[in-house]
Amino acid sequence: MSKELNKILNRQSAKMIFFGREYDVLFNTKLLKVKENGTTAWAEAQPAFKRIVFAEDIPDDFIFSTLIHEIIETINWSFDMGLDHCKITTLETSICAILMDNKLIK
Repeated sequence: MSKELNKILNRQSAKMIFFGREYDVLFNTKLLKVKENGTTAWAEAQPAFKRIVFAEDIPDDFIFSTLIHEIIETINWSFDMGLDHCKITTLETSICAILMDNKLIK
């Protein structure tokens, strides 16, 4: 596991590179939001500011899959792909399942 991924999984600020640009990965006490449909947003991609922000109280079991989700959100924004949230969530779930099924993550 990379040093930066280990930091993220342990709720520490880290750096990631997206398309040659450095992004900050942060944990913030004020991020937790409840969306209109009643679901909780545990993180937010903010590609215009080159950062991904996690809610400080995100459950440990959600960190990795949420990171995958926010990476996809950043790609979607960066390339103006027009993927809706449902498609992004499907990609997140599928990628995580493949990685788990092949024992690439726990």
